[in-house]
Amino acid sequence: MILAVFAASCGVSRDDVTADGGTEATTEAAADDDGAASEGDEAADESATETTEQAETTLPPATAPPTTAAAADVAVTLEFSDGSTAELLHGPLNDIVGPTRANDEFVQLVYQGVVPPGFEAVVLSQTVLGEVMDNELAKLDSEPSDGDLDEARSLLFDQLQGLLSSSSDPAADAERLFGEVPYLPFIAGLQARQIALSAALASTAGLRDGNPCVRHILLETETDAGDVLTELEGGADFATLAAERSTGPTGPNGGDLGCAPVANYVAEFADAVTAAELGAFVGPVETQFGFHVILVERFEVNGDQMAQERLTEGLTTAVVTVDERVGTWDTTQLTIIPVQS
Repeated sequence: MILAVFAASCGVSRDDVTADGGTEATTEAAADDDGAASEGDEAADESATETTEQAETTLPPATAPPTTAAAADVAVTLEFSDGSTAELLHGPLNDIVGPTRANDEFVQLVYQGVVPPGFEAVVLSQTVLGEVMDNELAKLDSEPSDGDLDEARSLLFDQLQGLLSSSSDPAADAERLFGEVPYLPFIAGLQARQIALSAALASTAGLRDGNPCVRHILLETETDAGDVLTELEGGADFATLAAERSTGPTGPNGGDLGCAPVANYVAEFADAVTAAELGAFVGPVETQFGFHVILVERFEVNGDQMAQERLTEGLTTAVVTVDERVGTWDTTQLTIIPVQS
């Protein structure tokens, strides 16, 4: 999961990788070797990264100007599936939106001089996301640490300094803007909560949670696969045999398919991986590509992926009611659609 740093123009990742935790290359390898990735799987992977981003995308241009709601007026109410509730007032929203809109330097730097219409809806959508994060963190008895906030600030400052590359002192200007534009510490706070949630979920993972890290040897006949199994059980090295005997493109790499969701593989291969014991040789497993000998070495826990799934569920199951002066909650896009002018 990746939180956008600036709602309409910029983004930041903890590792500068894809939102699925960097499994793009392994997915491709699995697809090449096993016909594993279908168009439907790719669509599912893409949809898994959209929820957070939808709360932060550029909104339709024909939207109303900022509201003039009183600080004590309720902007959003949330009811979570566990029965807990949250109420967001216009005051904190106005405290972020007003000064941010008024900072010409920031607006020019990030939005090319024009704050996106519906900016209030963007910020409020992000605030809703933050409340869902808080609710999930509370279930795990966790909260952002000083280290999480430091990491979030560092990511944000790197982004700002990139935008300020023409400045004589990008670091100093980034620090100054962080103090002048309330939207920036707000975003840093969201990022810190994401980091904390990812870490908390990863720490609760069991031995077989996460994505299986798999090697395989692809052979033309069942007899060949049986011979390879016999050699492995006799003490032969898996990677060496894969390099020598596998007919698949991962053979030279020791048959390494990386760590990827089982959904990326064809059904027979996926079933074998799911049922496999860690460290045990499995096979022969027949697919349309031939006969496989499989080794599941370990499981890789992806806290960001787990957090994304948890937040998607939280946003989907929450009942969100939005002040009609700002917009309406879209239960499909999981974001606030601003009121049209």
